Amino acid sequence: MKLQFYDFILDTDRQTLFHSKTEIEITKINYQVLLYFVEHQNQVVTKDQLIDNIWQDKMVTENSIDQSLSKIRKSLAKYDDRVIIKTVFGKGLEFTAPVQKIDTSSTDIHSKINKSKSLFLVIAGLLVIFSTGYYGSHILSETKANNQPPILILNNNNNSDWLNLSSRQLFNQLFSNSQYNHLIDNDSKPDQLSQSEYISNYWRINPNLEVVLTEVSENDTGYTLTVKISKKQGDVSETFQDKELTTLLTKANKWLVSNSSLRDTNNEFEYLLPEDSHVLELYMRGLDSLDKGELEQALNYTKLAKDQEPEFILAQLQLADIQSRKGDNQQAVEILDRLKNMPHYSKVQLSAEMLRADILDTAGEYQKAIETYQHLIANYGQQNPKKILAVKYNLSFSLASELKYEQALTQLDDILIALQDHSDPKFMADVLHKKGSILLQIGRTAEARELANKAFKQYNDLSDLMGSAIVNILLARIANHESDYDNATYFLKQSINIYRHANYPLGVGATLNELIYTLMVSGQFDEAWTHMLEMKQIAMDIDYFAMLMAAKQFEIEISRARKQWAQAEAGLDDYLKLSTEENFTRGLFKHKLFGLDLALDQEQPTRAQNYIDQIQEHIDKSGENRLQPRLNFQQARLYFLQDKDEKALQLLNENKASALATDDMETIHEINNELLRHYIKSGDYEAAQKIITAIDKNPNKPLDYPYLLLKSKILYGLGHKQQALNLAESSKAQAHEFWQAADEQYLKSLSN
Repeated sequence: MKLQFYDFILDTDRQTLFHSKTEIEITKINYQVLLYFVEHQNQVVTKDQLIDNIWQDKMVTENSIDQSLSKIRKSLAKYDDRVIIKTVFGKGLEFTAPVQKIDTSSTDIHSKINKSKSLFLVIAGLLVIFSTGYYGSHILSETKANNQPPILILNNNNNSDWLNLSSRQLFNQLFSNSQYNHLIDNDSKPDQLSQSEYISNYWRINPNLEVVLTEVSENDTGYTLTVKISKKQGDVSETFQDKELTTLLTKANKWLVSNSSLRDTNNEFEYLLPEDSHVLELYMRGLDSLDKGELEQALNYTKLAKDQEPEFILAQLQLADIQSRKGDNQQAVEILDRLKNMPHYSKVQLSAEMLRADILDTAGEYQKAIETYQHLIANYGQQNPKKILAVKYNLSFSLASELKYEQALTQLDDILIALQDHSDPKFMADVLHKKGSILLQIGRTAEARELANKAFKQYNDLSDLMGSAIVNILLARIANHESDYDNATYFLKQSINIYRHANYPLGVGATLNELIYTLMVSGQFDEAWTHMLEMKQIAMDIDYFAMLMAAKQFEIEISRARKQWAQAEAGLDDYLKLSTEENFTRGLFKHKLFGLDLALDQEQPTRAQNYIDQIQEHIDKSGENRLQPRLNFQQARLYFLQDKDEKALQLLNENKASALATDDMETIHEINNELLRHYIKSGDYEAAQKIITAIDKNPNKPLDYPYLLLKSKILYGLGHKQQALNLAESSKAQAHEFWQAADEQYLKSLSN
């Protein structure tokens, strides 16, 4: 769960604090104090309450509490000067900022750039997840019949002052509304590349690219703007001077229209820019602050611009965008509704309705978002087909969230057809990656791999290392899906090498999560243990509690797999201790799940039943029903231990039917293996054969150690000794440390 107040976000799963794109360093105890205030917003909290709920039975002085509060306030004040935790004289303290819960239900490996333009990782679930683009602000326009070239607008010499950054954004914003301009997202440049390297790479892919480089300065007499149009064939430039910023930009616009492929067919500069240069400056300062994630500053500047010129429609639209990013969706929608009655609304209508749809998607109202996107496609598909590609990309996310995968794929296919001219290779790579991810979700692994490889080539051509790392992770997941653990390991190690090269320890640690899992399921426990220790060290170095707990979980799981019960139990105790010390509620619950696994592994029915009762109580109270199939599976294992075979079989088959209805292949695979073990033990090879026949009809049938060995034993029981031998040898070849002495004895018996 994520809780937002102002521009801050508390991630309760990862126990981290962010301000916009920046993670804020905060100690574990201070995080707990801040979370307590957020959860008790607008309530007076006493120091005794903090002691009882945060420090609990630990000894703590009033001075320690004061220091904790002081550090929290200082951390927040670095980014926002408002009083967020105020002192209520004689009573206590009150958290005054508005708090909103952010929906995080999407399971896709992408999130959307206009929701968070930075890369991010989610450790929970042992997955590394990166954002590679949600083109809510991806600016594309229709290509003219005469093959309108793509255009990239950048700052010359990478000037980073507000005037240069905002002027570039303003040019992009205004020119994007013309149906004939094909603008490339100027945030697509990889961080490790210089501007010249990025442009050179792009020219190799599409030599028709035009680059507009702007450089603005201010002096005592006014403003100076130099504009250069750079093509592969050569450059042309012009310098403009004027005391009024609006006039300066209008002059540059006319020159650009005359000397480049840019068009201003809708007279955007004439109708959308304010006459008062001071108002324009306020708006541009807001643009700059918004790009930097400084939402409060952006809000203040934009409000000033709007108040001084109420008919300035770009300022109104920007206010809606800012309120949306701040989490005040109701306020954002109210502004968008008011826009409809303003002059020149038609010139920003597409952008406004795209924002409305994005707000709906962010709020989890996927069906309403889908309807809004589809309305835009129907009404603007001919007027601005390139910008509609961005709408279709956004629509694919909403459709995937509603599990409408085939419809999402259709939208992505439309985009890929339109991008066959290589006009936007970064966008094409992101679309290929997105489509590959969806195909993997629905089991079409061969197609997913083909698209992942195409995306990798696109990223590689652009020297986009982070993009390449993300594709490697997708390729690893595809390989894991096919039980090809060697290739999965290779791809994950490639990603780790990229993150090491980029000096990005969080990326290394998060990808180690996935690598350790891959090594474990393939029986390579020694290497998994080594990487677990490295992951634990990274977690301690960067003070990342969630990563540390994930490493501790692996410590328990690896010890279980090795049947090192004492070490596994010690790890379980340590996990409980850490969860208790840090008041990690989720960890306290997960401790019960791990304990249940250990109890069943060691055939401890009384202990197992106690855990099952506690977990069932949690599910009933919390409504976390997604855990029920797993608990039912464990209950069936317990029934087998208690010689209640009929109950176990009934529960497994019911659970299997539910898993089939939701295409939960992992659960189905686990249940099938348990059923096969039972039928082998009871000598009912005919029943086992029926399960194998059904499994083998599935194109995604498992090819891993336990299934192949179980199938071998069933075939042997049915009198097919040679087939049984072949399968046993195949199973051993990939079993690694899973292969036990009893397995070797069985293999030798087949060879005799």
